[in-house]
Amino acid sequence: LHSFPTRRSSDLHIGFSSSGGTIPRYVLAVLFALAGTTVQAGIQAVIAMLDPAANQSFASYQALLAAVLLSALFCGRGPALLCLALCTLFHLFFFLEPIYSLQIASAGVLAQLLLFAAIGLMICFVGLQRRVVHERLQDSAQRTQLIIDTALDAVIAIDQHGVITEWNPQAEIVFGWKRAEALGREAADLYGDRKSVVRERV
Repeated sequence: LHSFPTRRSSDLHIGFSSSGGTIPRYVLAVLFALAGTTVQAGIQAVIAMLDPAANQSFASYQALLAAVLLSALFCGRGPALLCLALCTLFHLFFFLEPIYSLQIASAGVLAQLLLFAAIGLMICFVGLQRRVVHERLQDSAQRTQLIIDTALDAVIAIDQHGVITEWNPQAEIVFGWKRAEALGREAADLYGDRKSVVRERV
């Protein structure tokens, strides 16, 4: 019988998906870019309403860069770079003078565009690194679960409160509890139940 403390699974899962699901990852990246542009336009409209004289050049980044980060986290490298390219174009077309044009009218506009692209690349890199770490954690958790499930000994995991969080098939044989019955119970219950099982066998 092996019993060891562990974290709850909810503490380990970050909530990202490595697969595209029913929506292809590139389509999702395009949707992120469009949503970021829409939100950014709303932010700038609110700023203009509150202070018509405000310089909004600093305010045309946040939602677009957030879209790039989400694409890196949820979609992977290729879709994230696509999202960054689209956000850079949308940034130029909708938010830099002259608006509704892809013309780079001055060195200042070019500098803003390059700055946006550089920041976007850094955010993309951070998001991709976090995605890789999450995928490695998932792989490690899957390997650990496989070892536990195929172990010849009873393996029980408990959290810091003494509640059972893992219960392998061999533990079902030893204690007579199904996994669904054992999870969430107090570990102290094991010993009283095991004594009763021993008495019945004797």
